[in-house]
Amino acid sequence: MSNSELALFKKDTDAIATNRGFLYQYLKTLNTWIKNFIEGNKVEIYCETEDDIKELDLINSIVRFSQVKCYSTSFSLKSEDIQKSIFNFFILYAEYNCKYSGEFQFITNSMISKRSTLLKKWAKSNGDLNKDLLDELIDEVKSIVKDFINKEKDAQIKKYDDMVSTRVSKMSSDPSKDSKIQQSIDQIQSKKSHLINQYGKAIEYVENDRVLKDFVAKIKWVFEEKSAEESIEILKAENIELISKIKQIEGAPKTMEARLLTEVFHKSSQSLVEHRVLTHDLFLKIIKESEEEMLKKADMILVSIYFRFDTLEGKLDTLIAELVDKEKERFTNKNNEIQKIDLHFFEDEEIEQLLIEKEEEKKNQSNLEKKISNIGLDGDTDFLISIATTNRCSYLLYLEELRLSGRTIEYKLIKSLEQKVRRLCFNQVRKNQKDENFNSHKFWLGFQDVLTEESRLFEKDKDIEIDDEIVFAQMYQIAAECPLRWHKE
Repeated sequence: MSNSELALFKKDTDAIATNRGFLYQYLKTLNTWIKNFIEGNKVEIYCETEDDIKELDLINSIVRFSQVKCYSTSFSLKSEDIQKSIFNFFILYAEYNCKYSGEFQFITNSMISKRSTLLKKWAKSNGDLNKDLLDELIDEVKSIVKDFINKEKDAQIKKYDDMVSTRVSKMSSDPSKDSKIQQSIDQIQSKKSHLINQYGKAIEYVENDRVLKDFVAKIKWVFEEKSAEESIEILKAENIELISKIKQIEGAPKTMEARLLTEVFHKSSQSLVEHRVLTHDLFLKIIKESEEEMLKKADMILVSIYFRFDTLEGKLDTLIAELVDKEKERFTNKNNEIQKIDLHFFEDEEIEQLLIEKEEEKKNQSNLEKKISNIGLDGDTDFLISIATTNRCSYLLYLEELRLSGRTIEYKLIKSLEQKVRRLCFNQVRKNQKDENFNSHKFWLGFQDVLTEESRLFEKDKDIEIDDEIVFAQMYQIAAECPLRWHKE
């Protein structure tokens, strides 16, 4: 059954952990990779894609998603992380159930809360559920999923209602303008009705007990009931033991584990999904490397864990610091996978929502419109205001998208370019103030050429292509903040 309406809720799990769970999750991913290699499974293991670990067996049409948590607190069915995992599992179940036989795992070092009797029974059953337990779980899961759907529905409806209210407030006695506004309102109301219909279909799907019975039976729970440090040490030891059993490996097992774990980290940090995959062939290629090659590629990041520290915290601090250094090196590497950065343009509704929700952006937008009105474009003023608004707001939303999704390389590149643009704007304002014959229209046209040239120099320095719309969006944002003036005051 196709359930595209449920894609509304699909979460983005591209953010990379920087806390204690960081090492635990990657050691678990490595453990999965090693076991699949030993068993000869040609499984593709995706890191940080749709969930923490995604195992895709295309030959046998099997997919397994794993959520990995390293916590010091216990869990119950009321825990936010448990409920979020169940909801995300359900969305993935709806998406993949037609083509694949699936399984969902929640893996944690922690334990089940003493009072959470239902979760204990579920975990202990390992998928073998009697009728009474199954009925109870169906009711519980149904409630959790519906609650998420309804909260999301209410938030989306409010967004559309706010957009309508904003347009109604702009209505005037001018029939020509009011007609356009009413047309926009009608379009929003239509989209809202369509959205409500989609949510209705999603609820209908959740109400299907046959679907929930199949889904609930596919969830497996692993509670190790150990401290974070103990779980990590056990994982390391298990990985070493497994590596030692692989006949093709001649080098030191600890060096091999460090080399493989480094590969897991780098795959997890890639921007493109297709670059986040660990395969049987990649594993085979790595274990054929000489020990010297492995040490060079691991760059002693993880090898040092075994010899230099007495505590987990020390290991994690050094691991994270050195991995950050590695990422800085990758950031300037000419062979970096990011070849071009394009400005992601957002829908009008998303842009309007930004202007509605953030008071600061309302003020900035007013500043920008005043400055553009003073350029002297006559009948083209409204057109440029529309372009400038779309550019600068899309730029702000794009930066936030990069930040939340953990795409730090692109984010840092764009912010680095922004600093250069800010410097140019500051210097240009000083020049404009001294120019007795300053012409706003001429400056606006010429300054775009200056920014384009600066973008070309930046591209050459970083060996990457930058969409010109990015520097123009930065210009409009800086103008909205006030530092850049297009007219004499």
